[in-house]
Amino acid sequence: MQQIQRAPGIKFVTVSTLNESKAVERIPSFLSGFRKREFKFTWILVGKGGKEKEIEQEINKYGIRENCIWIKESVPHDFILNMFRATDFYLILHKYSIFDYAILEAMSCGNIPILSRIGGNKEVVINENGFFSDEDGLEDKIIDLIESKEFNLMKEKNVTLQQEKFSEYSSLNHYSKWCDFWKPTQIRDD
Repeated sequence: MQQIQRAPGIKFVTVSTLNESKAVERIPSFLSGFRKREFKFTWILVGKGGKEKEIEQEINKYGIRENCIWIKESVPHDFILNMFRATDFYLILHKYSIFDYAILEAMSCGNIPILSRIGGNKEVVINENGFFSDEDGLEDKIIDLIESKEFNLMKEKNVTLQQEKFSEYSSLNHYSKWCDFWKPTQIRDD
């Protein structure tokens, strides 16, 4: 945790199984744009899986080895939450996804999501609270945000949005309303 806290620059984090659907191997290419601009950043990756070798090759190909902290062993959930509190952006570029709980946990700790524009992700970036990876001029938008007073406001917006839309209470409340909507109406005798 101390290494993460001391890491230079803005901190991107990804927590994922390294498989085909999560497409973590796309991230080094995405981050290389920040490296080309000599923008200080650290990417913290927590995960293991079948795509490890490919991700390793992409990290080397795009020259971001010095910008990476890769944790391959299992870590306690409390560590993940503390790591989310110490980072700035949650970054995942799924090929397909139903819904990713790690995104919501990261948002609840103030991370700003940067996601691929697919189902499951489109439901999370809903109120100018994050970015889609295919946005034009995204690197400039992110750098401008970091250098503005809006940066901390957007981090706070994600905490609030997660509580209002995706917390356990919110989910149960929405489910309850959905059940009430589908209750059959009472049949009258007359």
